[in-house]
Amino acid sequence: MTTIGTSRRSSGREIVVPLVLTTLGTLGAVGSYFLVPGIQTLDVVLLIVIVLFAAWGYRSSLIRGLLSVLLLYVATSLAATFYVPVAPFVGAPFGDEVTSVILGASYLALAAIIWIALEMISRALIQDATLPAIGILDRLGGLVLYLIIGVVTASLLFSAAGYAPSLRRMHDRAFLRPTLNRVLAAVNTSQSFWFAGSPPQFYTYDLD
Repeated sequence: MTTIGTSRRSSGREIVVPLVLTTLGTLGAVGSYFLVPGIQTLDVVLLIVIVLFAAWGYRSSLIRGLLSVLLLYVATSLAATFYVPVAPFVGAPFGDEVTSVILGASYLALAAIIWIALEMISRALIQDATLPAIGILDRLGGLVLYLIIGVVTASLLFSAAGYAPSLRRMHDRAFLRPTLNRVLAAVNTSQSFWFAGSPPQFYTYDLD
C-alpha cells in the first residue's frame, strides 16, 4: 500500500505541478501585456513558450535535461550550417523564389526535425534517465535545464519572426529584443567553430 500510495503521489505531482506552473506562467505573460509598457504580442507568445518548456522540464529529469541541451545544440548547429542550401527545397511548394520567410522556415524546420529525431533515438536508448537518490532535485534540475532550452528556443523563434515582413515591426519593437539577441549571440559564439569564420545570418542579422 505504501508503494502504491507513493507512486500515486509522485504521479499526481507530475501532473499538478507542471499544470500550476503553466497556468501561473501563462497568466503572468498575458498580464505583462497590460502591465509592462512596451510589451508586444510577440513577447507574450515567446514568454509562454519559455513557460511551457520549463513546466515540461519538471516532468523530466536532470540527466534528460542535460541530454536535451546537448541534442538541441547539435540540431541547431546542423540547422545553421545547412539551412541556406536546404531552403529551396523547403520553399518548393510555394514557388521558385527563396524569400526571407523561406530562409527562416528552413532553419526552424531543420532544427526541429533533427532535434526530434535525436530525442527519439536518445529516449529509445536511455529509457530511464531519472536519479531517485537526489529526489526533488532531479525534477528541479530538469526544470532549470528545460527553462534554458525554452529561452534558446524563444530566441530562435524571435530571429525567425524577424525574417517575416509582417512580423518585422513587432520584432524590432519587442521588449525582449535585447535579451533574446544576447542569447543568439551566445549561441552563435558557442557554435562558431562549425562555420569556418562565416557566422550564419540567422544568428547575426540583428546583432549589429
